[in-house]
Amino acid sequence: MIQCWASELDTCGTRQTGEHIFSRGLFNRWKTILVRGFPWCLSDPVEVGLNKLTANILCDRHNGRLSPTDQAAQDFMTTIEETARLEKLRTKFPNRKWTSRRWAIEGNPLERWFAKTSINLLCGSGARSAWPLKGPAQTRPPIHMVRATFGHHGFDEPLGLYAAARVGDRTGPIGHVGCGVLLDAVENPAACYFEFHGFRFLFWLLDVPIPQHLSPLEFVEDWKGLQLIRHIEAIRWERNSVLSQAIHFEWLGKNPPNRVKGTRARACTES
Repeated sequence: MIQCWASELDTCGTRQTGEHIFSRGLFNRWKTILVRGFPWCLSDPVEVGLNKLTANILCDRHNGRLSPTDQAAQDFMTTIEETARLEKLRTKFPNRKWTSRRWAIEGNPLERWFAKTSINLLCGSGARSAWPLKGPAQTRPPIHMVRATFGHHGFDEPLGLYAAARVGDRTGPIGHVGCGVLLDAVENPAACYFEFHGFRFLFWLLDVPIPQHLSPLEFVEDWKGLQLIRHIEAIRWERNSVLSQAIHFEWLGKNPPNRVKGTRARACTES
């Protein structure tokens, strides 16, 4: 029997796929990831091989329909790696006048990738997978979340993607990738958190607002005191109080009519 967490959406395909819980194609240069919050790593993070993070949780049809979200995540990865490269270069020449660079990222497909990956983590990694959204707990994600993950509609606030940051914070080293699960008071999943090369994100799974003090995050290294921003609009870097570069996130129905003029997820060169 095919196991597929999207089976309530519509008819499944004919084959079971061994879904990579964390999109393998995004991390070809890294073989491991740090995970935390599952029954086998509740207190301390554990380094796990990416190739081992697979599970029979999607059919071939639904897996294929989610492939555009992998591309959105790949675009974002390419962008943050390029921003890190530029910052490293510009740090070597602090007095040089640089042309500011702007990058544009489509936020909604990226949010859907975080949703898909959160569901994969909870359905495929042995985590407690009771979903207490609007009704009795269930072992599969609720249908409205599945529909939003497949792009049928957006995620109703407070559900969705949050950036975690503080003014003046510095991004971490390229190559660090981690994730974890936050449980609520009755030990049902409340959120999944992610760290990509020093960028931090949280996908909130509940239909109640995020508590002002999200206590589980207080015990996660470097997360204490971070501000959570839903549908962040921009991440900016300044040098000598002048804009050096910025990533702009475009959200359907949120950004102003004048679209950001920026490089779209491709490498650029600096002279």
